Amino acid sequence: MLLATGPVLALAHLVSDTQSTDAAWWTYTVASYDVALIIVIVAVALILRAPPHPTAEADERSTAP
Repeated sequence: MLLATGPVLALAHLVSDTQSTDAAWWTYTVASYDVALIIVIVAVALILRAPPHPTAEADERSTAP
């Protein structure tokens, strides 16, 4: 969901810039290009993170009869 939110915010900013000369306050705070880029970077980092390593207790329980 975060991966889609970043481009949507950037698109909303772009459309707001092209449609009117008096942009809303949220265009430059919430829907800024910087925020969109940060959201995409965080989404990619979450996608590419390594899965957690199982603990020793979890291994013993799974092999127990």
